[in-house]
Amino acid sequence: MNNFLRKIKLLDSFSVIVLIPVNEVEKQLNKIIGKPNFGPGAMFSSQTPEFMGELNQQGFKIRRSIKAFSRNDSSIEAIAKFKALDGKTEINVQILGLDAFTKFFYILLLGMFLFATYLFLSSDISYSTDNLLLMIGLPIILLALIFLPYFQNKRGVKKMKYDLKRELKYLTSD
Repeated sequence: MNNFLRKIKLLDSFSVIVLIPVNEVEKQLNKIIGKPNFGPGAMFSSQTPEFMGELNQQGFKIRRSIKAFSRNDSSIEAIAKFKALDGKTEINVQILGLDAFTKFFYILLLGMFLFATYLFLSSDISYSTDNLLLMIGLPIILLALIFLPYFQNKRGVKKMKYDLKRELKYLTSD
């Protein structure tokens, strides 16, 4: 599965070595990674950090913060492991663009499409204009519902990789 996700660019990984020890990396990352907050008005707060998730001595598991009126990719998840190397830290990051909700969405979509196809084929087929429009329109709608979220998640993985590389590169500059 991972090879397939990597091939369609919904899974990516990279490694960065920073010149500070692990405990300092954790301290610096605490500035940009916040705890998940689902309280009322949390998405309207201007002080919401860029990333939300869990951070500890072994690594982190983060997503983008959900902000009102912005089109961010909050379903893209990044998981990192820290490895100490003589006063340096190696950070191995894996970015996954397919979360559980998206998997459920695709399975539900496939089920609805198969059910609609069954109903269409089991009905009394007459080659009227309405049926021809349905025969042509149903696959077009299905393709749009499959490929729009795919391209959005693919773009989100690329953007998350760029942003995380940038943040980790400037980790020691503060």
